[in-house]
Amino acid sequence: MSNPLLDIASANNIEDIELCCREFSLAHGFEHFIYADLIPTSFFEPSIVIANGYPEAWRNHYAERNYIASDPVVLHCVSRSDPLVWEDIWKSIDEGSKEYEFMSEACEYGLCSGVSFSIHSPKTTFGIFSLASALSFEATREKIELVLPRGQAFGTQIHNAISNIPQSDSDFENIKQVHLTEREQQCLAFAAEGETSSTMASRLNVSESTIIFHLQNATKKLGATNRIQAVAQAITKGILKPRL
Repeated sequence: MSNPLLDIASANNIEDIELCCREFSLAHGFEHFIYADLIPTSFFEPSIVIANGYPEAWRNHYAERNYIASDPVVLHCVSRSDPLVWEDIWKSIDEGSKEYEFMSEACEYGLCSGVSFSIHSPKTTFGIFSLASALSFEATREKIELVLPRGQAFGTQIHNAISNIPQSDSDFENIKQVHLTEREQQCLAFAAEGETSSTMASRLNVSESTIIFHLQNATKKLGATNRIQAVAQAITKGILKPRL
């Protein structure tokens, strides 16, 4: 069997990535895997890229019930970077709760035990890599302990591979195509602080028309209709960040 950690670096499409994930999953004793990358193309409806090794019936059921809004794995990984062993979910939920119902249904589809890794990117994209099994926690506990040191690194490799997929119409490509000049970013940063065009002009020692020119260019590049939306888009795409 090839080394999936090495092979994934040369993946050219989602199918290649899924193959590497499947090899990694099986090599560590798990029947199922999934990697989901959330791309902030919108505040309300982010795009999602998925390398899917979960049962299709569960994926359909998950989508129909809109479980992403209440999935305890997602809720954990959004706010934390430490791995989540699913056994710990069961320890923290009450019988009859929505989380209990969710985990019980997942088990009915063959996802009874597992571990999830949170991947946080500096470009604000966010991913979750999960390995799952139909076996009990007792049967997978040792496997989970063995995969913990490697799962986070492999999840990061998946994220990097997906972001490098050479597809001109991919959401990752759309994010990378937005290039703002240093002055355009500077003007947007001042706009984010509530500065007016005249105040920016005074601070940068340029004319107000020059400021308006840069803001209009940035707004157009970001596909926005006004400077407020342009600021929001720049923050969402990770282009505009507070200075540390």
